Order: sequence, then C-alpha cells, then structure tokens
Amino acid sequence: MMKKAFVTAAALAMLAGPAIAGTFDEDAKMIQDTAASAQISDADKAKVMELTAVAKQQNDAGQSDQAAATLNQAKQLLGIN
Repeated sequence: MMKKAFVTAAALAMLAGPAIAGTFDEDAKMIQDTAASAQISDADKAKVMELTAVAKQQNDAGQSDQAAATLNQAKQLLGIN
C-alpha cells in the first residue's frame, strides 16, 4: 500500500513539472511584453530584462523557487501583482 502511494505521488510530481515550467515561460513572456510598453525609465526596463534573464538561468538550472522570486522582483518594478 505504501509503495503504491509513493509511486502515485512520484507520478504526479513528474506530471506537475511541465505545468510549472509552462507557467514560468508564460510569466516571463508576460513580463517581457509588459516591459516593452511600460511607462518606466529605460534603466528600470533594463533591470526588468536583466532579472528575467537571470530567472531563466535559474529555472534552467532547476532553481524554480529562486527563479520565481526573481520574476517577482521584475513584476514589482513593473507594478504587476
């Protein structure tokens, strides 16, 4: 019984991975699209793009929590909640 529960949990975790990755990609694109038309300084736009690039590197390295935190910093600069 315990083995079956573990296998089920592992399978669900594997299925959730692509969904989480898809959410990251969607958030990063939304941030970049918003930055392109945002009424913020060029320096803030550059910082948003830098944060998005860092977040992508973090996400690619499997550091999803850090990537999400970095994207949140970019969202704050853009005034996105």
